[in-house]
Amino acid sequence: MYCGGELPELTAPPPTDDAPPAAPAPELDDAARALLQQLEDRATPAPKPSLLSRFGRKKSTPAAPRPAPRAPSPPTKPGGPTLSARRAPEPVPKKGKRGKKGGASTITLLADAPPPPSTYAEALVRGGGPFGNRESKARVVLFPHPTYKPKIAWLKHRLVNTLGVDLYTAVQALQRDVPRALAFLEDEAEAHRAVEHLREGGLFAGVLLRSRIAAWGGPEEVVAMTHKDADTVAFRLREGGEEAILRSTIRTAVLGRIEPDAQERSGGALGRTGGPYTAIDLLIRGRDRPVRVRSDLFDFRSVGEHVGISALVNLKSLAAELGPGGGPVPLDERFKRVPHFAALARAADAAEPPPFLRRELEFAEYGLILDLAVP
Repeated sequence: MYCGGELPELTAPPPTDDAPPAAPAPELDDAARALLQQLEDRATPAPKPSLLSRFGRKKSTPAAPRPAPRAPSPPTKPGGPTLSARRAPEPVPKKGKRGKKGGASTITLLADAPPPPSTYAEALVRGGGPFGNRESKARVVLFPHPTYKPKIAWLKHRLVNTLGVDLYTAVQALQRDVPRALAFLEDEAEAHRAVEHLREGGLFAGVLLRSRIAAWGGPEEVVAMTHKDADTVAFRLREGGEEAILRSTIRTAVLGRIEPDAQERSGGALGRTGGPYTAIDLLIRGRDRPVRVRSDLFDFRSVGEHVGISALVNLKSLAAELGPGGGPVPLDERFKRVPHFAALARAADAAEPPPFLRRELEFAEYGLILDLAVP
């Protein structure tokens, strides 16, 4: 069925190319041509720029290699020492952790681990603790002092210009009430120059040398008091024999609580030195080794009538009568504010327990650092 109008006659001739041309289209003016061109431009999508062209580079041009960053220059200050820059240590992978995308876990083979230390000196020159890297030849330590607070506005710049620390670290160190190691150097002379510059600016600082720790014999543990008078006290040593001490040479008593952490407790052994316990280390003028009184080893009945049921009270009572004439000696109780570094995991089938508790090493290290500051 045809719906477009009347059908042509069957006898009508087909159309030919000789038909007269159609009438020409009317001529467009300039305004119409411009409008038509705009419509055509809008109908044609523009090509999207590549990611490289957005950042000012051609797609075919390879990116030039970026130069390696230069290490920052050490801070300088007229008249003061300059510390040489040190490369930051490589991060130590955590045990038992798997990397991203199913990477293999990182473990430490027992065959590659160093043998356990047998003395305090061997333990205190390995790894790190709350006072920084113990393997450095020299550590610059800042000691707390009440005179810092009113002068912190310019003391912080002395720390920054001398040791190269940032302002935040300098302010935090000046506000702490326990010592803090701020520089770790391989040149002992350079460390001593830095300390002298800090002291000239009103700061109390010292140098803890690795060589001094390596030659340290550890504390002398005592188990009882054998004699006392107005000038002298004598103790029985745990290793045997007696030790007489002039009261006037006892500079201070350092109090600390030694407890195993969770990993040390789960190991089933608390080390050859035992624990937990509370102790005081008596810093003696002219001696490198302190005298240690432990609550779990010392017989407080040998002191006299001042014996209580609390080990902490007994130790404080002892320190209160060790000074000249039976008076007190200065008692430092700030070790409880020293951060604790948890012990490393130990294999369940290890032949021997760790020789020292981790907190025990930290207490010994705190005493060594405090020994530098106490006159």
